[in-house]
Amino acid sequence: STVSTRMQCSSLWLTLLCIGCFVCLAHASAGDRDSVYTACKRKCSSLTCGSSSSSGGEVTSPWRVAFGWSCVDDCGYECMHNVTEQRVTRGLPVLQYHGKWPFYRLASVIQEPASVLFSLMNLAANLVGLLQFRSLPAARHYPMYRLYHVHCLVSCNAWLWSSVFHSRDLVVTERLDYFSASAV
Repeated sequence: STVSTRMQCSSLWLTLLCIGCFVCLAHASAGDRDSVYTACKRKCSSLTCGSSSSSGGEVTSPWRVAFGWSCVDDCGYECMHNVTEQRVTRGLPVLQYHGKWPFYRLASVIQEPASVLFSLMNLAANLVGLLQFRSLPAARHYPMYRLYHVHCLVSCNAWLWSSVFHSRDLVVTERLDYFSASAV
């Protein structure tokens, strides 16, 4: 009994040590560390956004405000695309920024339009499947009726948060997306 407990403790410590070593190797995306990008973002932020709490005189649409795009976010977005354009012109590889490839926003607010579209299509497919299942005359008598029903609702929730996350990547939307997906 004590031998198996010691082995479990040793295995736990070895696992934690390995995880710790890999965490030390983790860095931000290469684009985030790029000196040209960071200089561009710093310059844009100081010139465009100003030191006041407002957006520095920049005209901001209600949609951009609703999606939470700040002046600093817009500077990062513009610099990301400017630096990517320069890199492509020089034959250098495209870098990721904040863990993502430099996609273009749709209507200047939706961050990853294709991902949003596909998430909404998956949401629709789950809803249609649920409605079709519920319309079956004998559906309520199936032994797994409640489980299937709950699974469909949990899946719909996951696809909803996936579409929100891909519309605007924030810490809260990322966590809601990931936790909802893991619930499925």
